[in-house]
Amino acid sequence: MNIRAVALAVLAGGAAFLLTAVAVIELLLPTIEFSVFVALPVGIFAGSAVAALVLFASRAGDDDSQTLANALGTFAATFLVAFAVILFGVGIGAVVALFAAVGVGVLGALAVYLRGPSGSA
Repeated sequence: MNIRAVALAVLAGGAAFLLTAVAVIELLLPTIEFSVFVALPVGIFAGSAVAALVLFASRAGDDDSQTLANALGTFAATFLVAFAVILFGVGIGAVVALFAAVGVGVLGALAVYLRGPSGSA
């Protein structure tokens, strides 16, 4: 297992955790006072599942799996950076920053996926 595959899995798991936890918190906030206590386990589960998927996909030998793993890792990295920059740098709300960061992450993932296996190291 190489360091790049582990780093991609950690970033993808972190992005899935953040996206899931914030979504669950925002959806349950009107009905459950401490919705964070529901969102954290759900986010941890989603992050773990995505990290496992990325590691599984990066270990497969075919080019399609490798390209998909690279695209998922790129989504995770660009999502986390964009979310932090938009939330803390621009200073807008978390929900708007979340949607904007998802858009930036999808664009980054599409760029890597469309580039294909020829661009991978």
